[in-house]
Amino acid sequence: MNGRLEKELLAEKKMQDKLKTLPKIFSEYYTYLRAAKKTYTTIGTYINYVVHFANFVGGNNINQNFYKKIGTSDVERYIISLETKEVNGQLKRIGTDIQCARWSGLNAFFDFLVKRGHISDNPVAKTTRPKNTSEHTVTYLTRAEIKKIMGVIDQNSSAIMKIRDKTIVSLALSTGMRVGAIVNLNVNDLNFDEQTIGVIEKGNKSRQIAIGGNAVQLLKDWLLVRNEKFKDVDTNALFVSQKNVRITSKAVGDMIKKYTTEAGINKHITPHKCRSSAATNLAASGVSIQAIAKQLGHSNISVTQRYVDVLKVEQAKTVSVLDNLC
Repeated sequence: MNGRLEKELLAEKKMQDKLKTLPKIFSEYYTYLRAAKKTYTTIGTYINYVVHFANFVGGNNINQNFYKKIGTSDVERYIISLETKEVNGQLKRIGTDIQCARWSGLNAFFDFLVKRGHISDNPVAKTTRPKNTSEHTVTYLTRAEIKKIMGVIDQNSSAIMKIRDKTIVSLALSTGMRVGAIVNLNVNDLNFDEQTIGVIEKGNKSRQIAIGGNAVQLLKDWLLVRNEKFKDVDTNALFVSQKNVRITSKAVGDMIKKYTTEAGINKHITPHKCRSSAATNLAASGVSIQAIAKQLGHSNISVTQRYVDVLKVEQAKTVSVLDNLC
């Protein structure tokens, strides 16, 4: 099967299987979101939010017409319930960003119901949107830690998988690409003459990302291995698994976790933290916030500002420590 259609067809099948277990209104909402060009990830998140809410108000029993009996107090009780969660038998307070996300998800769903004439009023809109007071921390890899991870890949991987894994990690760190964009890459997305990669990112945005000489060489080395060892695969995916199919985001996440642990790095590093690492190391090298935003594909520069801010905090700590040595 060619191109990214294989991933979309798989996501479509999973979603249809899920919808079969839910009230019919969810199928209509799914179609509404697809027509609005929402990604499968976004659609899945929105639907999961509503399912969680419906289970809350219905005592884990979702009625076909559950949405017709929802009042503002139901919404408020649900948002309050999200203030804490039980971890190992103990209640722990959770970030307000979760409350904000759930409120927005519910508001979108009930807006849809009003637009389609299923209900007359949106009960969520009559409540107060939670204030997001959560502090955003940025976890990232330093240059020394990146070197450790690359060393572990060289030492602990098989000859075939070593070049694939090293290329994936290198692309994540050197370009700041999202893991979804990396696993969606096809062989024909590479343009070695221009030293660019064509990617489709969050929101189905297409753009060309420039790559350096080291990344080009790694990609060429991987293509030699891929063409020799995976020549019979029924996909034009750039990165394939040992099962001869397109590699998944989960597999990349598991791989990065494995190498991070083996490198002795006591940080929770996910594929997205590789993106954070790219941004923070760019900021540390004096690259402008505008250039970093463009590299990461941020439409809102305030998102990029987080990486610059965390660097300033780290620099302030460094100055304080050194100052106290005297």
